[in-house]
Amino acid sequence: MTFLTWTGERLAGSRSRQRAGRVPALFAGRVGARPAPSANAGVPNTVEFRTKWQIALEQIAQLVAEGVPVAPVVADAGYGVITAFRDALTVQGIPYVVGMST
Repeated sequence: MTFLTWTGERLAGSRSRQRAGRVPALFAGRVGARPAPSANAGVPNTVEFRTKWQIALEQIAQLVAEGVPVAPVVADAGYGVITAFRDALTVQGIPYVVGMST
């Protein structure tokens, strides 16, 4: 699951947002044809695999679209090592602090 938590005066406290459950690649048909388990699990053919960092960027974009003030993104190395994640935040002018691994 990908969770987004934000705080701010306009929001009168803190709220957490959970959206778009992550579908394992096996069920979303990430590689080649859709495997049989996807049908057994009830996953619609329209569901595409997305990584957690892609889901996070979609959630951030939705918050920005809703007018939530931009604030720094804080993420662990699972997100920090993804150049595309950091680049997307930079392009949007969103400051970030992310973990890195060596």
